[in-house]
Amino acid sequence: MLHREGLLGEQDARLLKKMIRFRNIVVHQYGAIDVEKVEKILASRGYRDVLRILTTLHTKLRERGAADP
Repeated sequence: MLHREGLLGEQDARLLKKMIRFRNIVVHQYGAIDVEKVEKILASRGYRDVLRILTTLHTKLRERGAADP
């Protein structure tokens, strides 16, 4: 939906969706956590991409008048 609305690029929307799924697994214990994947995310600093995506999203929402100050 964020991609469809022009708020995120396709690649960023996919990554954010993966991170949301991962969060759901961790928080709600929907499945087993692959420790090797977590180690790879941390080693590659992939979490920084999520920060960049959320910062971009917040900026675009603010420009549309739809974000908290």
